[in-house]
Amino acid sequence: VFTGSPATGRVVQRRCAELGIVCSIETGGKDAAIILDDCDLERTVAGVTAWTLGNAGQACGAIEIAYVTPGIADEFVARLARVFRKLRAAPAARGETDVAPLANRRQFDLVAAHVADAQKKGATVVCGGRPTGTGLFFEPTILDRCTADMDVVRDESFGPVLAIVRVEGVSEAVAA
Repeated sequence: VFTGSPATGRVVQRRCAELGIVCSIETGGKDAAIILDDCDLERTVAGVTAWTLGNAGQACGAIEIAYVTPGIADEFVARLARVFRKLRAAPAARGETDVAPLANRRQFDLVAAHVADAQKKGATVVCGGRPTGTGLFFEPTILDRCTADMDVVRDESFGPVLAIVRVEGVSEAVAA
């Protein structure tokens, strides 16, 4: 099992293939959810929340983008925002913090830069979008109407941020 840069991952993968060793290579990414009009909305909101904000989004399988079809988009974003706004991201007694802090200053700054870039390029901050003011905690953030030219869509954020990209249908979502 390897987690690291794409360049080193290719080297590891090649060497494992030469030696006949089964391997798993994780080189970063933008794990996406596709939200279709016929989804079970309550269950989808719960699942997306858990997979986006677990460990403050600092997990290799954390959802970073939701491609959402038009018939459900407004309601999905509204319901998700109601849940995100209730979550606590601040130091507290064990079990009283819902969203953990970011691991280090470099990651914290990257998340803030991705949010700022998205805002500058036209994304709407539905909720969150800023540091809490305490340590490395960052508010659970939903950015709506994101586009492919935004850092938050192109590059791994690895933080408590969900980019909403509205798509016309499943084919466009899969292609994106």
